[in-house]
Amino acid sequence: MKILFLLGSLEENKNGVADYVLNLTECLTKMGHEIAIISINDHKYITSKNEGIKYVSNSKIRLSSNLPLNKKVSIINDFVFNFKPHWVSLQFVSFAFQKKGLPFSLIKILSGIKDYPLHIMFHELWIDFNVTKNLKHNILGRLQKICLELIIKKLNPQLITSSIPFYVSKFNAFKAELLPLFGNIKPINFTNSTLPKKELNVVFFGSFSPNITDFIAQLIWLKNYAKVHKLDVKFNVIGNNGIHKEDAFLQIKNILGRYALNYIGEKKAEQISELFFNADLGVSRADYNYFGKSGSTLAMLEHGLPVLLRGNEPQMFFNEDILSNYNNQIFFTSFSVNNLPQKQKSKSAQVIVAEKLISIYKEKSA
Repeated sequence: MKILFLLGSLEENKNGVADYVLNLTECLTKMGHEIAIISINDHKYITSKNEGIKYVSNSKIRLSSNLPLNKKVSIINDFVFNFKPHWVSLQFVSFAFQKKGLPFSLIKILSGIKDYPLHIMFHELWIDFNVTKNLKHNILGRLQKICLELIIKKLNPQLITSSIPFYVSKFNAFKAELLPLFGNIKPINFTNSTLPKKELNVVFFGSFSPNITDFIAQLIWLKNYAKVHKLDVKFNVIGNNGIHKEDAFLQIKNILGRYALNYIGEKKAEQISELFFNADLGVSRADYNYFGKSGSTLAMLEHGLPVLLRGNEPQMFFNEDILSNYNNQIFFTSFSVNNLPQKQKSKSAQVIVAEKLISIYKEKSA
């Protein structure tokens, strides 16, 4: 099967969707499928020499955000005409295609490839205007919803998917399907240390959120657990961590002690996998409804780690699809500090997701 993936940016190790597409396409290629990728709004690659176009290979093209719209349309149309994909897969994150999250231009950019089956994978929807108290965000969220609905109407995709049940429920009128993500760090097995355990080895991977109250609750749970089990806490922070990391670091030091924080920063995938393998548990800033769209949370779960989510324990846990496999690894601050969920054997869901995607494509093409 020939598949063309379209996304905003192809900046590896800096962009979650880019990492997802690159890992997925690697898996699909090993399965015997022919894959091509075009990033159509790439801020990280701008060059006057190539007029904002970089041919990474014959099957990977990066188009700068500065490239004129008509030029993008021409390049994409020409590539599709020559490649003749069985499916075109648009990996949708609104802010990846337009800085305000209003990518109406996608309608024109993709208007020339209507002869090919279109799949839209919605990684994000719109700002939830029903819960935000910010008037600007309220208005923007409503405009984003209109934009998304117009894109669906004009492009008429043969398939709509999203990664979590909550998002899929928003597309009832369009018969969307669930296509779970997989972790953005592939598990690698390492030799475990046999030294006596003296500390609780915690890992955090991803961006901190501005919601500091429930992060404090997570830290207090860790503190109480460590106290009961007579352990010191080593809170390992991996990655760039976003604009709120300094506030989070302050809370880690205040609650767990000034020496608890171990800021590791950005590392290669193999190094991150080793850190996960040697950890006792992970901390995620996602709640239960949204953890399935977090590549960093899924990576910790795929490494077998128990993961402390934010917020309250849900009244009902998922009882189907890939996400339900992690129910016995997930816990909340309402859980007892006497015991942790058991660490599991590491296993990537990458092949499972790739096989499910191809199965859906074949079913829709029949």
